[in-house]
Amino acid sequence: MLHYRLEPRSGVVFLTASGRLEASDFASLALTVDPYIARHGKLRGILLDAAAFPGWDDVDAVIAHMRFVRRHHRNIERIAILTDDAFLEALERLAQLFTDAKIRRFATRKRAQAIAWLAPHH
Repeated sequence: MLHYRLEPRSGVVFLTASGRLEASDFASLALTVDPYIARHGKLRGILLDAAAFPGWDDVDAVIAHMRFVRRHHRNIERIAILTDDAFLEALERLAQLFTDAKIRRFATRKRAQAIAWLAPHH
């Protein structure tokens, strides 16, 4: 399951995964971010707080994730991945192939720095 919170002032979405990702997670996230993008043109950033990559519930979840990325990648300036997991470090490099966003990994203890990098003017 994906938990998220959109901070409207900064335009940053905070994501935390607790368990395997489901297709409905991405549909729900789109319902939150799409109206914001329609009003503001883009998200300033996404902070993915992931101690470890939880995986997907099933193939439908993988497809929903890829569709979300395809539909939104041009509307996100930056993605910060907050993790100490080596797999997510590799995923950072792979993700660069699928998005226009700048992606950067931060150690979990560097949360404040990740937030500052996402929205330096807020």
